[in-house]
Amino acid sequence: MPNFPARRGNEPQSLNPFNLRHYGWLADWIFFRPSRFSAYLYDANPEVYRRRGWARVRGSFKVPAYRNLYGMGLVSTLFLLLSIASLLGFYTLSSAQGHNSSIETVAAISPQRVVSASAGDFQGAASIKVWNLETGGVEYSLDDHRNRVEALAVTTDGTRLLSAGGDRRLRVWDLDRGELLHKLKPHDRWIETVAVTPDGTRGISGSADRTLKVWDLESGELIHTLKGHTGTVTTVAVLPENRLLSGSEDSTLKLWDLGAGTELVTLQGHNAGVTVVRAIGDRAVSGSTDGTLKVWDLERATAVHTLTGHENEIRAIAAIGDGQAISASADRTLKIWNLNDGTLVHTLADHTGWVEDVVVTPDGTRAISASSDRTLKIWDVRQGTLLHTLVGHREWIRSIAITPDGTRVISGAGDRQPKVWDVQSGRELPLKTTNRIAAIATVGFSISVVWVCLCAVLTSAIALAAATTSFGVAGTVILALAIAMTSAVVFTVVFVFADVLQVNPHFYQQFGELDLDADTVRLIYSLAIGTLASVTFNLVNRQALGVFAPFVFLMLLAAGIGVFEASILQNSQIITTKRLIAGVKIAWTVAITFNLSVLLGSVRAIFYPIDAIAWLRGRRQTHPVRRDESLVLPVPQSERYLYRALHRDEREGLREIAAVARNPFQRAISQRVLYRYLHENSDPLHFLYRWLEDPELEAYAIAPVTASDWALIPSRRQLLLGELNGRLVECSGEWGNQLAERCVWFLTAWRRSRRQTPLTRFAGVLYELLDETHLQAARFPVLTPESNYNDLKNYSGGVEIAHSLNALTAFLGYQTLGELQTAAEWVALMAKKGLYERHDDAPDSFGVAEGTQTQPDSAVETLRERLVPTSGAVRPAVLDAIARLAEIAASTRTPTAASCESQLAVLARSTAALADLDAVVTSELIDPECTIVRKIIHQWQGAIARAIAQVNRNSSPV
Repeated sequence: MPNFPARRGNEPQSLNPFNLRHYGWLADWIFFRPSRFSAYLYDANPEVYRRRGWARVRGSFKVPAYRNLYGMGLVSTLFLLLSIASLLGFYTLSSAQGHNSSIETVAAISPQRVVSASAGDFQGAASIKVWNLETGGVEYSLDDHRNRVEALAVTTDGTRLLSAGGDRRLRVWDLDRGELLHKLKPHDRWIETVAVTPDGTRGISGSADRTLKVWDLESGELIHTLKGHTGTVTTVAVLPENRLLSGSEDSTLKLWDLGAGTELVTLQGHNAGVTVVRAIGDRAVSGSTDGTLKVWDLERATAVHTLTGHENEIRAIAAIGDGQAISASADRTLKIWNLNDGTLVHTLADHTGWVEDVVVTPDGTRAISASSDRTLKIWDVRQGTLLHTLVGHREWIRSIAITPDGTRVISGAGDRQPKVWDVQSGRELPLKTTNRIAAIATVGFSISVVWVCLCAVLTSAIALAAATTSFGVAGTVILALAIAMTSAVVFTVVFVFADVLQVNPHFYQQFGELDLDADTVRLIYSLAIGTLASVTFNLVNRQALGVFAPFVFLMLLAAGIGVFEASILQNSQIITTKRLIAGVKIAWTVAITFNLSVLLGSVRAIFYPIDAIAWLRGRRQTHPVRRDESLVLPVPQSERYLYRALHRDEREGLREIAAVARNPFQRAISQRVLYRYLHENSDPLHFLYRWLEDPELEAYAIAPVTASDWALIPSRRQLLLGELNGRLVECSGEWGNQLAERCVWFLTAWRRSRRQTPLTRFAGVLYELLDETHLQAARFPVLTPESNYNDLKNYSGGVEIAHSLNALTAFLGYQTLGELQTAAEWVALMAKKGLYERHDDAPDSFGVAEGTQTQPDSAVETLRERLVPTSGAVRPAVLDAIARLAEIAASTRTPTAASCESQLAVLARSTAALADLDAVVTSELIDPECTIVRKIIHQWQGAIARAIAQVNRNSSPV
């Protein structure tokens, strides 16, 4: 029986969970050198390694090396969890420095502080952030809204903030402490607009439920509900004398008494919904989707001017001193109006998109507009000229606000990151703290992503290794299936998480578009599944099965899904052909589109770049064919590398070839190299016999895993000889892997040297002779035609080998006790043919003078002392074995008249002598002669046993 493959090099005898380098060793074993992992487990405790089931699980916990492996699994899992935590931490840190959805509205609190509010993120929640313009960072986030924030209002003293939006509730915040003071009772529908009275005691909210509500900001109690509009309330303006003006989609404006909570008057005149209203002096200006503005005299409740000129709806209005106002429209223009006479002063036309918002500096000299064209523009109001175009946003700008001192403008857009601009110079003022923290978070996030991926891969690999350790092939495959199903959930989460990253402004700046479409994710997932299958089956030394199993499984799955689609999911379709086509389409998608990328993963495509890098760095010493035991596809210069290795150091080169031949996909390369080197060698037979003397080649070709593996897997020596002979060598104890290896053998046949020569035929003889099962077989392979070894005489040493095998073949022919007793005469005949030299004092016929009748027993007894082999004759070790056999054969002779007791005694001594010779031959003689001699001994033992039985029958009374 072969030996278990031994480890070579400076690899650790026991892995240490607290040594990071040992994780590298383990990863290298799992992904590239699974035989080393098997050897590690075997060396740790051979008895536990050979156990099966729960006995192996229980025993593994008693072995330090096994326990350390489990410890590495726990440590790697902990690292994975910590990596995920750091990933989420860096994401949270980055998110805290910006919004995760488009900024809907902004407002100024003071010259140093502004506030921005966003739409709902992927979970529906919106955020409000208070920014400190001096430090350039977020002071705090106000997080309580469950939907987009549509409107903000700040009290005059800057201590309170009102916010409202899609979740129907108005919230009151303390801006000094960043705390929620009140969550007011909800409207029936979303809130469109909010305002606060000049004294900061009351707040007003207007909603799509067509009502306005007046609130006490100190107590949070509802004071009035103002009803009267028949459409969504879109805009409000607080007026002096405790009055309120509201505009609605019902095309009207209403004037309210806030003290009494009653409607004072309804203002009609617009032909479409009112979008914005502003109180300017003792008048009010409203804008509508009909493209007109109206100037209202509130005392008389009449429109004093209708301002026409815009060609699309009015989006915003701002007051300018000296009785002027500026309007922004979706027609891409702004217009400056004289409200006293209703005349147009200037038209500002330089935007290429809707003008969404406009603000004016406190001194009334400049106006800043924001547009869907992603720019802001600063205008000279008096001259009606463009001063600066502010470029920086990547998305539609939705809202702008100017600080009370008029020096800075803050803008909010769909790119989720507010920007601050200097009004005088038009330069962007970077949010330094935010940018610095965001940069750190982005780098940390990127590193964490890589670390999470590495930890996930390593943890999965160690889990597979632990399953192999405890449960063998079945446990490893079951765990791999569990990992595959879990990974499906993971890839779904990746889809969602990609959308989350996409809405983070800092990650967007760093990573750009994260467009993970279904085809990309399917490709990545299928590659992962194929790679997982490859690693799993390689770990349990089933390389061939690792390539074909997922392919066959998915083909069967595709057929099943196709049938299910056609017969169940399409059962409402009455046309059979359409049902059939639907089933075929989905089966084709799984079987071809998905399965091809799975196959790409199962052939280890993702590992080839790693092998290539290692090859480029180390050249000859790290060629992939030697470094990666599980290569599937051919690698350039593999044959050249192995051939050179043989020339550099024949013994080491042969061991490298044996290691490569362990892989069924690279076995043909090993055969080609051996074939070439053998036939170019000046002494090919001795080269073959040197294989037989190398103890490392006596190891199993593949490390056994299952119980059947121990009995069926050949040695490395047998594998190489069988390949050289051009035969398929079974290297597995399971039918599935045997079938897969047969497929591989036929697929790679074109890469082998297939011409038979005397050397390759002799390799086949040696292969058969090395099979110990032949000891019990009725027909022994050496009894095949003599041409298998007689035609070796043309090679150096061939005569010696041919005579040795011929001699042993003759002895194998002795099947009975009578034939056995002619062995001594055969030895004498061989000596006369000159295959032995005699000492000068050696008598003819082994001490028997010509013409005498002396028994040859004494001559046979001196055979080993008196004869030595001639040059090119029988090998010395074989000669010694033959002489011993001849002595034993001669000792079986007894006189015809000898008693039964004497005959039995002689035969018993012969049996004991054969047993002693068997032990000597096993320890001193090498294969293949060792196997032949042992077969001879077994045959002779059987012949003597039959003779003893015959003597016993003859001596029994009738």
